[in-house]
Amino acid sequence: MLAENSQLDSLHDSLRQLAQHLHDCAHDEICSAYEQLLITAEKAFAAEQLLMEKHDFPATRCHLEQHARLLCALHQAHPAVMTGDHNLAIHVGGRLLPEWFELHNSTLDASVSVWASYQIGLTTQAANYGGQMINFAATPTSEAARPT
Repeated sequence: MLAENSQLDSLHDSLRQLAQHLHDCAHDEICSAYEQLLITAEKAFAAEQLLMEKHDFPATRCHLEQHARLLCALHQAHPAVMTGDHNLAIHVGGRLLPEWFELHNSTLDASVSVWASYQIGLTTQAANYGGQMINFAATPTSEAARPT
């Protein structure tokens, strides 16, 4: 699980960096920066989907819906970006995506991490996911200790 989180953290960091680059880059770099952002988002979301499926995450469908909505927005803007709509690229990829991603990462992605870690028995360890420390030592480990 720690390796999986590390891989996802790396992809998430790449998304953040690419969104910042898109926001700040020269106009002649916008098309390639947007494409790289789109490709990285697809890779990150595919890796998350594999993790959710591997650990039978109960809210996989809801989580994937959020990924699909974001990818849909990125793909819909792509043709306009490739034909020179740099303002759209900066708005969608450099402003909206980072705002969406921070909320998504701190809520849905964090819950996947907690679920997967709990499923594999890391209840006595802490995990850093999306900048949040999650202490599994405080997590109930038996059915009797879990709230009803």
